[in-house]
Amino acid sequence: MVRSIHKTNIIFGAVATILSAAFIGSVSPAMTDDSVTFNVNLEEVLTVSLTKPTTWASGNVNTLLRNKVTVSALTNNYYGATVSMYADDTQLKNVTSYVSTDASTYIDTLDNNNATYNNFDPNAWGYSLTDSDAGTASASYLPVTLVSNPVTVIPRTVATTGTNSTKDVFFGAKATDAKQSGTYAQTVNFVAVTGVIDTDNPVVPVNPSTDNTINDTPVYTASTNRTTYTSRSTNATNNTATTTTDVMPGNTTSAYANAAGVTASSDGSSTIVTALATVAAVTAVSGITFFALAKRDNDDEEEEE
Repeated sequence: MVRSIHKTNIIFGAVATILSAAFIGSVSPAMTDDSVTFNVNLEEVLTVSLTKPTTWASGNVNTLLRNKVTVSALTNNYYGATVSMYADDTQLKNVTSYVSTDASTYIDTLDNNNATYNNFDPNAWGYSLTDSDAGTASASYLPVTLVSNPVTVIPRTVATTGTNSTKDVFFGAKATDAKQSGTYAQTVNFVAVTGVIDTDNPVVPVNPSTDNTINDTPVYTASTNRTTYTSRSTNATNNTATTTTDVMPGNTTSAYANAAGVTASSDGSSTIVTALATVAAVTAVSGITFFALAKRDNDDEEEEE
């Protein structure tokens, strides 16, 4: 799908022509200059992409397991976009055996800011904005936070219209055999908000609307007065899945049209959910990605032999 129209609202100003004439004796008529005021209103648009692995990290105890999520934001807002992140809970929970009173069924987040790739606390998980695919020994890992204290992943940058800002976020966890084997998961939210952040336009939208679940089709939501266009794709080489969502004010579904000879497709298996919100006349997109870790303990390995 390609957007065939980028201007969503064109407002023509008034065309004023004033004629005045006065006849005093032999004085000739006088006429004022014609004047035209022309205004073009280019609506704001925000595009947010989230790329996650199709295969989540797994491994043995006492090993740092990592997953990478890549987030990007593009907007024509002069003041740019701020991308933040927060978790629904600070615990990674065993998806099949979690019990709040049983510490062997969950992994707490890091309790300090001193963890690194080479020196990661056991039975803890956290995030890094400085790690790399190969693993950087000195990369800092930090505790995950809740919605009351979101982490800035991409700071707002003024006068960068048309620039796609991208950041890799690495999540790491290390468990000992004190934790039950299985898959541990938690939801991490990524939120992109355009414009200046203040009390009227917070980094986390107050009232998000429903997401656009129809792939490669523009959908208008009357309650938020927004049109969203979401596309999903997979990269078999990199084992990743990407969800990209455009958000524009008003009903702009007619601004999208099928390109000749292009067929849209989707893997249909993405676990990323995209939500929309509008606060103080700016547009925001919130993405939710599923983060999971799996491990086997020594007892499980012995049973399989």
